[in-house]
Amino acid sequence: MKDCLFVFDLDDTLYPERDFVRSGFSVVDEYLSSRLGCEGFLKIALARFERGERGKIFDDSLKDLGVNPDQRIISELVAVYRAHRPEIVFFPGAPEFIAKLGGYGHLAVITDGPLICQKNKASALNLSKWFEEIIFTDLLGKGHSKPDPLAFQMLSEKFSAPPEKSVYLADNPGKDFMAPNQLGWKTIQIVHPGQVRPLKDFKEPYSAKFRAEGFKEAYLILKSLFPTVLK
Repeated sequence: MKDCLFVFDLDDTLYPERDFVRSGFSVVDEYLSSRLGCEGFLKIALARFERGERGKIFDDSLKDLGVNPDQRIISELVAVYRAHRPEIVFFPGAPEFIAKLGGYGHLAVITDGPLICQKNKASALNLSKWFEEIIFTDLLGKGHSKPDPLAFQMLSEKFSAPPEKSVYLADNPGKDFMAPNQLGWKTIQIVHPGQVRPLKDFKEPYSAKFRAEGFKEAYLILKSLFPTVLK
């Protein structure tokens, strides 16, 4: 009988978020080339992203290319970016890690972000093959993205999982761990090389209870937490 619940974040936990950004910028680059005959967006936008710029990358990259970033073209580019089918794959070791845990407990994903965007990521990774439930918080309504507890409560109820046997694995202490911590879940911050958000310490209740360098270390932590369950 499976009485444990293992829940994952998606972006930068199961796959490299940088790969999604590159994939999206590439599609936007192709769109601009065909739509406006404008070349070079991919290189410029990626450089801005790697410098840590956020929010106005489309606007500022178009300015660099001599294109007026009016609201109409920006809206078009955002729609292209969000709707594209991304070229992404799991972090190394993710499928094996997920498969192992699936032998001992229920598996689910909670992911924030625009619905079409997150659904395309889930499709590209074939998440439904691996996970029993995928919660897109965009479907839950305004105010229910993380750190709101609703998605976690829904999974607890669906799988009748007690808090002491529920685990959330994610990457971003800024929003990922507050709700499961307050619900009494175990929380593990997964650290991968090259994650988008720089690694820094957060205080409770934002910080995860454990930090793992990749999936192998995460599995060792889980074995120590559930010594009679995991082998």
